[in-house]
Amino acid sequence: LYYDTPRRANFYDKIDGIKARRKYRLRTYTTESAPNVPVFLEEKNRINNRVFKYRTELSPDDGGNLAGSSEAITLYNRHSDNPLISRFAARVLQSSEEPVVLVQYLRRAFISNYDIDFRVTFDSQLYSAPSRSLFGVSNANLLACLAGLTILEVKFKRRIPSWFHRLVQSYQLRRVSISKYCEGMITSGLAVDLS
Repeated sequence: LYYDTPRRANFYDKIDGIKARRKYRLRTYTTESAPNVPVFLEEKNRINNRVFKYRTELSPDDGGNLAGSSEAITLYNRHSDNPLISRFAARVLQSSEEPVVLVQYLRRAFISNYDIDFRVTFDSQLYSAPSRSLFGVSNANLLACLAGLTILEVKFKRRIPSWFHRLVQSYQLRRVSISKYCEGMITSGLAVDLS
């Protein structure tokens, strides 16, 4: 569940290629709310070509419904010692950010047994819908994004292993910038790419 301003500042910063940007989202790994289902608040920062992600697990009382400034203040009051939650609450209050789009997909993740800083993910069956809540969106309201395509993401700290670099070369793979968030916003009719 991604947050943005009423003027869609996060969306247009991404589309315009702004080199330093930050966005917030709630993440879970299921479509059903339950007492034991973990929900995470995540902050994604990009500075030039480097991506930094921070996350904190929310308590069941915090839930998947942080829809506005009053909920952000309540969250901050419960966890004022958590720097990520402090930054999130400040951003919601300063920029009037609120949840706007739910992005759902199937992820298959592969982690190297030999390099803990290297992993590969395949994201497919991408869907989106306008939403102010992490749970409760019916399948009938979900719209297909990038139908039939799978997004391969390569994640590493310093460099990709040489064996994987050889795979990239032999299959002539090329780097393409794609944002599941932006695709979800466009497909859901919440923003328009004017570039």
